[in-house]
Amino acid sequence: MDGTLAPLLLLLLLFLPALLLYLRRRPAANNHCPHPNPVLGNALPFLRNRHRFLDWATDLLAAAPTSTIEVRGALGLGSGVATANPAVVDHFLRASFPNYVKGARFALPFEDLLGRGLFAADGRLWALQRKIASYSFSSRSLRRFSARVLRAHLHRRLEEGGELAAMFGSPGAKRRFLRDVVVSFVMAGKDSTSSALTWLFWLLAANPRCERRVNEEVSSSRHADPRRADAGEDGDGDGYDELRRMHYLHAAISEAMRLYPPVPIDSRVAVAADALPDGTAVRAGWFADYSAYAMGRMPQLWGDGCREFRPERWLNDGGEFVAVDAARYPVFHAGPRACLGREMAYVQMKAVAAAVIRRFAVEPVQAPASMETPPACEVTTTLKMKGGLLVRIRKREDDAAQQKLT
Repeated sequence: MDGTLAPLLLLLLLFLPALLLYLRRRPAANNHCPHPNPVLGNALPFLRNRHRFLDWATDLLAAAPTSTIEVRGALGLGSGVATANPAVVDHFLRASFPNYVKGARFALPFEDLLGRGLFAADGRLWALQRKIASYSFSSRSLRRFSARVLRAHLHRRLEEGGELAAMFGSPGAKRRFLRDVVVSFVMAGKDSTSSALTWLFWLLAANPRCERRVNEEVSSSRHADPRRADAGEDGDGDGYDELRRMHYLHAAISEAMRLYPPVPIDSRVAVAADALPDGTAVRAGWFADYSAYAMGRMPQLWGDGCREFRPERWLNDGGEFVAVDAARYPVFHAGPRACLGREMAYVQMKAVAAAVIRRFAVEPVQAPASMETPPACEVTTTLKMKGGLLVRIRKREDDAAQQKLT
């Protein structure tokens, strides 16, 4: 045997029993941990189910007594907890907010993309960006969101230079930091809304009754305001007040994001050891994940029909939209890190959906029989539809002409 190999084998033989003894004897909390292996943790079942990770995680959380599980990494490394329990989510995002940070586990993998931007930052750097960004999402900013105002101010905005630099730093602010801030805003304003709209159009196509109700609402809302009655099909887009009156569309978008949240799983890192409201113990340095995707599929939160697309679950008897607590529906997160652009996102999605649905019928290319089977998901920075949504577009006026002929 090679002289250098023998000492390594001896060291390995001494190390493995010591590791096994440590893993077996380490003080374990009474946490629910499905399929643990003393050496490999949950690595093997994860590898077997990586092709359906979100649904596999949903199954594990649904089977857990408190909808919270402990996740163990190989060799005792990379352990943490995952939950679909609103009380625990509230604990992470509100009650014990200072103890649960983004941390290096999130920041390092996304460093090249996000840098020190709002999504990855913690502490004072996060607080500074949050405070400055909040000025851009006031109700006054939302009311400015209309096609007419955007066109009127587009040229002036393009000519104005340096506004972002003036907002986000001193004259000596580094270009890298400004890039991080811009990327964060672009991701929040583009990727998440495009993901949500993709799933919305598929769900409406798969549920014609809901699609008809949305079409009726967006078609009638244009003429509800006499000031817009003469706008015509080629007039400006819907105004802020018109969009606010579209309760069913608002419910349909919320329902689409309940089933297919743009960010299906979010993560924090525990700064100090903690005990969660459901009794789960958390060690310092553990990750703390919560799954909006799994929460949208929990019967105890949404009833036996939780996997069905039913916008009506968001409406009261008067047909008005009624929101639920953010800890139960953490699509826009909750607490101090709640999404600043929540209302702006709804305005954008409703404006796009209303403009498209009023004018066009959107038909997926896939066969009608396959509409009963949801498309496969692809988790990147957001929850995307694998392969995208291929559709045929038909003008609504063609439908009206066909009805007259028949």
